[in-house]
Amino acid sequence: SSAGRATLKFSLPEGWTLISPWGSGRHEMAVAEIRNVYFGVGPMSVATVRVAEADLIFGVYSGLDAERQESILQNIPDLFETMLRTTGFPPRSRAPFFALTIVPHEPIGGGSSGTNCLVVCDSLPTISHEMFHWWNGTTIETTPEANWIKEGSTKYYEGKMLNLAGIWSAEDLSEHVEKLHAKLWQNRQPVPINLVQASNNLVRKGANDEYDNVYYGGALVAYYLDRSLREKESSLDDIWSLLNDVEGPITTSGFLQKLRELGGDDLAEQCEDLVYGRRTIDFP
Repeated sequence: SSAGRATLKFSLPEGWTLISPWGSGRHEMAVAEIRNVYFGVGPMSVATVRVAEADLIFGVYSGLDAERQESILQNIPDLFETMLRTTGFPPRSRAPFFALTIVPHEPIGGGSSGTNCLVVCDSLPTISHEMFHWWNGTTIETTPEANWIKEGSTKYYEGKMLNLAGIWSAEDLSEHVEKLHAKLWQNRQPVPINLVQASNNLVRKGANDEYDNVYYGGALVAYYLDRSLREKESSLDDIWSLLNDVEGPITTSGFLQKLRELGGDDLAEQCEDLVYGRRTIDFP
């Protein structure tokens, strides 16, 4: 209607379930609130779990073995609580529930929408990555040229959150960082990369030429900053609450300003050299 509201009905085959951030039944909301929502639809088992102040609805597709389902249903609340504790604030909520649908690995990788809804394969790193976008990407928004923060930092934090939640060991996290390094420099010699330019190219052209630069390069920058801050008895974890206080989407310059507050001028200048391609991202 002219008021921007409509009736949306799902007619499902017998045995199928709809997973949505509004739960089940009759709800009324603006059409704009269901734009870009990843609804989970299909035969699945469903569970609702309370984590801190949040209600999570899980749908696990039939076909995954019982042991795998049980593991996922145990790990997801731990991940959510770890992310909540690590960032220091809850993700932005536009619906009553946070909804997660877990599917077999093919044909989907994962997706996280701005309305509390996630559809993802049963890979724990992918689940962790997409969940962390509820914080870095949805609650904390970034401009296109700062995609290295949105996607790159999340690529590092997918492993860090698994470690902090007790799901991965320290060795698993170290292996994760080593893989990031290997994937960034596969089939090429290390050279400086302009991550800001790569982020803009990624938005314009899709995840083709610049995917590795933004995801893996940005992840290694996040790892470097985290390691450097830990040497000062701090952590990159503190950056999220600082960024959450900023009005409007985060730019690269805005991130560097908050990093300067957190770690000082030298670290901010080192980060600037890395993301603008004046220094090679060649670590660990």
